[in-house]
Amino acid sequence: MDERYEILAQDGVRNIITYNENHKNNPMNNIVVIIDKYLEYTYEMPSDFIECIKEIARKGRAAGIHLIINAQSARSEVVNNDVKANMPCRIAFSVTDWHESKAILDKTGAQKLLGNGDMLYSPSLTGNPQHIQAPYVSLKEIEAVVSDVIQRNGVAEYVRDFDDVREPVEDNVPYVISILERLLQVNTVDVYSLQDMLDISYAEASDIIKFMEFNGVVSGYDAGKGRNVNHAQIESLLGEFKSLNSVPDEDDQN
Repeated sequence: MDERYEILAQDGVRNIITYNENHKNNPMNNIVVIIDKYLEYTYEMPSDFIECIKEIARKGRAAGIHLIINAQSARSEVVNNDVKANMPCRIAFSVTDWHESKAILDKTGAQKLLGNGDMLYSPSLTGNPQHIQAPYVSLKEIEAVVSDVIQRNGVAEYVRDFDDVREPVEDNVPYVISILERLLQVNTVDVYSLQDMLDISYAEASDIIKFMEFNGVVSGYDAGKGRNVNHAQIESLLGEFKSLNSVPDEDDQN
């Protein structure tokens, strides 16, 4: 998303629509990001994950990145107000009580739905939701659509960047030392500033932040505020890692 914003800025336009009008021979494709089982992600992912979702919801549309979130629960602590405020189009299926309806649509009514695709659709934050019957789509139909998309567009190539593939931060001693020395120059840090500081991916910066928090180098997450840097702890940790770095390997000793 940030890369797309840089391209739009260089072209002097405000959104992807204007950009594509100026570049009809080489338009920028729209991207749809679908997050299923959002509740499970909020339990398993670090708090920075929510900040990333809010950033995409807030800025993604102008860059042609559209976000769809499916949540089995409509409790306010699951889909918080910051996320909802940037997602004007909402759908509610049958819910247990009016509180959940209010959490999704900011209006009651979804508690009276019959189920089996009966839903309320709110295309904007203004006006009353529309009562719609969603069609049933079988697994066979889904597979047919997916097969058709693959035949028309080819097989997708995925760039996988999972935590279990990357080397743990602490295994690269010289890298940790260089990071700690950089952190001595700042008083606060977050994932985004660390990303810019080290010119690394969001996922890698998130790993480093978690490692630094575990070792007391930075403070815990506090609602999007910068994490305080503990310079005294950095000095202590630097001494430990520099001593590890100075120990010769067994091969060198032989």
